[in-house]
Amino acid sequence: AAVAVRNLSFSPENEVRIAAENGIPPLVAALRSSDPKIHEHVLVALRNISANQDNKVRIVQEGALAPLVFLLRSTNDLITQLAAGVLRNLASNLVNQVKIVQEDALGPLLALMRST
Repeated sequence: AAVAVRNLSFSPENEVRIAAENGIPPLVAALRSSDPKIHEHVLVALRNISANQDNKVRIVQEGALAPLVFLLRSTNDLITQLAAGVLRNLASNLVNQVKIVQEDALGPLLALMRST
């Protein structure tokens, strides 16, 4: 299912539809999976749907920041880059910027910058 939602998320119309169909909570919940493949698909879907302004706020409201910050510390380079990509999109919202810093994402983001 995660792969299907990932593929659907590439369409701007589906960015809105996924949120309207209450798809954000299961995506956020899947960030807590122990399976890196699930992380990969969910992170791509969240990155894609977070291009939508309303979705940026909703993703944060649904509790995505803590698992995203956790995934920034992954030993899997693809996962850390994808998590940073989602945070990049979320950070274009001023309210989210404050919350992202409060969630202690700045340190891991800066560490990623130093490692690349």
